[in-house]
Amino acid sequence: MSQTIAASLLKELTGGVDERAEAAARALARYGLEVLPALQELLHRPDPDLRWWATRALAEIDDPQVVSLLLESLQDPDALIRQCAALALRQQPSFQAVPGLAQA
Repeated sequence: MSQTIAASLLKELTGGVDERAEAAARALARYGLEVLPALQELLHRPDPDLRWWATRALAEIDDPQVVSLLLESLQDPDALIRQCAALALRQQPSFQAVPGLAQA
């Protein structure tokens, strides 16, 4: 993935305009595992809005490696992020997610 495209999409994802962030989440998904490090970094930011959008973008990436990151979001202190993660895990069923979902 081009550094320029990645930077642009991540800027849109974190820019605070929901319509643009939603489009960026879908666009980032096309790059699959290439964007995981950047999204994982966003999951650790103090701003819950950034963590929510990272979780939302992860929901679009259909890969078993994403499940562990969604499980991380399922433990987030913010209820909206946990809800987003639960919905994402519904789209990507995994036996690994069952205990976390049951606890949530």
